[in-house]
Amino acid sequence: MRHLASDSDVFVRTTYARGLVRLADAAITMLELSQATKTNRSELEASGIVEPDYDSMLNEIQAVVEEQATTLLVDPSSQVKRAFLSSVADLCLFFGRQKSNETVLSHIMTYLNDRDWLLRLAFFDGIVDVGAFIGIKAVEEYVLPLMLQALAGEYLPKA
Repeated sequence: MRHLASDSDVFVRTTYARGLVRLADAAITMLELSQATKTNRSELEASGIVEPDYDSMLNEIQAVVEEQATTLLVDPSSQVKRAFLSSVADLCLFFGRQKSNETVLSHIMTYLNDRDWLLRLAFFDGIVDVGAFIGIKAVEEYVLPLMLQALAGEYLPKA
């Protein structure tokens, strides 16, 4: 599904941006179900079957989702970015605090500088949910000053 994030059709990328977190959650659910129904490990080893452990599979899923999210976060289309912001809270829940700071926040802050006012509006709607995951310190020291600049018109591009 990696090709969806770079598809030439904006509609495909937008739809993928909206559904990425659901796909990620489904992958985690499938991993957990496979672990719950796994045959006794000693039986697998005796038959010569080597299966990756839960942690390595979880890390692989998280890496793929992070790669795809990053591609969508920097998409040239503001439609794709707005679609991504529509599920940003669930994605932050998936990533946790550190990855939300590193992956999500660092990219969406650039949306304040976009010419598309709808993207900036979507940013202000979505940042509330992101703030719950990144913590009050990051909000006060990093997000709030940039938001105030954007509201004052100092951070916006000159026409």
